Amino acid sequence: MYVGTARKFFEIDVLAQGQIARYDKDITVNAYTVSKRGKVNQWVVEGDYVEPNTWEIFSPASIRLSQIQQRRFNILDRTQEKIRISTQIQEDSQFLALLATTAAGNTTNNPIQTNPVGDTFGGCSKYFLNDLSSIILDHDLPVYGFLMRFNSFKDIRGWNNTELDPVTMREIQETGLYGAIWGIDIIVSRLVTKGTVFCLAEPRFFGVMPIRTEMILMPDDDPQAATIGFVGYEELGMAAVNANGVAQGNHTIL
Repeated sequence: MYVGTARKFFEIDVLAQGQIARYDKDITVNAYTVSKRGKVNQWVVEGDYVEPNTWEIFSPASIRLSQIQQRRFNILDRTQEKIRISTQIQEDSQFLALLATTAAGNTTNNPIQTNPVGDTFGGCSKYFLNDLSSIILDHDLPVYGFLMRFNSFKDIRGWNNTELDPVTMREIQETGLYGAIWGIDIIVSRLVTKGTVFCLAEPRFFGVMPIRTEMILMPDDDPQAATIGFVGYEELGMAAVNANGVAQGNHTIL
């Protein structure tokens, strides 16, 4: 059951009909946006504001009428859930591409972090995460979260009593989860590249997601094929208005 992560990191701006998506940017750094499909995904803005494009996401799904009675579960609900998952995967794929583009274009201010010298633990260690978060903090920006794959999160679950206090260790043993470190949220997505961790500032200091049309379900039936269909549709955009608000780290894979 995939759960999207992109919206956790953006300020959400629901646009009124005909409203232009225009946002102020930090005049000392570049801003990056996701362009419309089929065009270059990197835009460098050197003015005082940024106007991200909005683009459409389609998530179609259909089922045969005969399957409704044959299945032991509510296949209509499951089909709509699959549409939600497909939509969120498309959002997150564009979001991760934006993060990678932003990090690659801003290495002068935010160099790509690797395991520091003397890190005997390796992998996604607390020393690696500490150095990664310090890149954002050096710009006087509050850090909101780490975004990583479970392949990285498993290293955190393997920390022993020299890394964690007994209460935290018990929490991990009972739930398998560790939600935050130093007040910074840990968010996991299987779409993140193995060995890569992103550290992001609070949404108000990082980026914005203008939403022109929130997700809606439209009917897409085909009576001649005896199928009931739905199409998930939304129109939105993404912009990193402060490139210093994201730092990328690549750790060794254990």
